[in-house]
Amino acid sequence: MLWLRWTLDAVRSESGEARRRAGVKIRHSRKCSRAITALLAELQSADRDVRRIAVRALGEIAEPAVLGPLVAALSDPDFHVRGAAASALGRLGDRSAAGSLAAALSDSDSRVRLAAVHALEQLEGHAALEPLTTALSDRDYAVQRAAALALGKLEKSETAVGPLLITLGDRQRPRDVRSAAAWALGRIGAPRAVEPLAAALEVTTPYDRHFVHDGFTDTLAGALASLGDSRGVTALLAGCTGASAMAACTLAATLSHAARRLTADDLAAIASLEDMYVRTYLADWNQDGQMEADCSEAKRLARDELRNRRRSVPPDSIDGDRKPWE
Repeated sequence: MLWLRWTLDAVRSESGEARRRAGVKIRHSRKCSRAITALLAELQSADRDVRRIAVRALGEIAEPAVLGPLVAALSDPDFHVRGAAASALGRLGDRSAAGSLAAALSDSDSRVRLAAVHALEQLEGHAALEPLTTALSDRDYAVQRAAALALGKLEKSETAVGPLLITLGDRQRPRDVRSAAAWALGRIGAPRAVEPLAAALEVTTPYDRHFVHDGFTDTLAGALASLGDSRGVTALLAGCTGASAMAACTLAATLSHAARRLTADDLAAIASLEDMYVRTYLADWNQDGQMEADCSEAKRLARDELRNRRRSVPPDSIDGDRKPWE
């Protein structure tokens, strides 16, 4: 009896790690059903904190028997309890809860809707796709951003490309929401996203490309580079026009994993930036055999950079192992 009391106290803890460990102990214990019964009784409490803690604890136990009570808790009069129920359903991972979580996206409190988005992301699968796509139109920007990021992590989410493109192109939305949409489009790998991404990069100013306060330009560049389309390379090069060395460095860094796909014209355009950061990347690509296209100017810059590196290293004749006092 004492073991059960101590374990129930732990699973109600404010410490996430303590709750997780206690949940595992209860789940693998012969007293699991007694623990669940005790927590279910607490869901009837008049105290919202008792109900919230009980819901959270049931989510840690993650037994099929708790699914029904957790779905019912999504209708609790207190938003703290409803949010905890949504999070608990995400941890439970039962895809049959997708419909209930989708309904929670209409909750009056944005924190509950945000918890429902995160829970749907954990459920994965096709059942989460449509509700997450709908959440892109939520009236709260934090929910929109979470939905875009979740869609980028789902498999076979090509049907979300259209709504994500609308989110990206809506300049009335905050940049962190549009940035999340750009990241998701890069992860999904939709070829029709190249031109909208390029258009979004084109309207950023040299000031934006230099300072990149919110990472929007970096995300656009990364998404274009990951799509591996020559139109994206052209857009990235155009994005460096009027910008600084930082923008040139961002360009080269985002293209690194796609270096083998760069054409001679692409390499020539990159080499024309005449930037020290770009030379560094060109040298690395050349040394690693990634620069497959034949571009004399790019290879000249790469050789110059490698030569400068060798000059900066002390010759082998110097005994680098000698101690200063010897």
